Amino acid sequence: MKCRICKEDIRESPDLINLCRYKGGPTHLGCCTNSCSWDQAPCRHSSGVFQKV
Repeated sequence: MKCRICKEDIRESPDLINLCRYKGGPTHLGCCTNSCSWDQAPCRHSSGVFQKV
C-alpha cells in the first residue's frame, strides 16, 4: 500500500496512517500535515488517523 502523496510504501514507515477523502486513500500523517495542511494538523479531508499494529 502506497502513500497517495509521496508514493512510498506505508508499511515501511513508522508514521501514522491518515485516510484522506481528497487524495482518495491512505497517506502518511506527516505527508498530510506537511503538504496539505496550513496548521500542521490533519486537514478537513481527513476521515481518520490510524496507528499500525
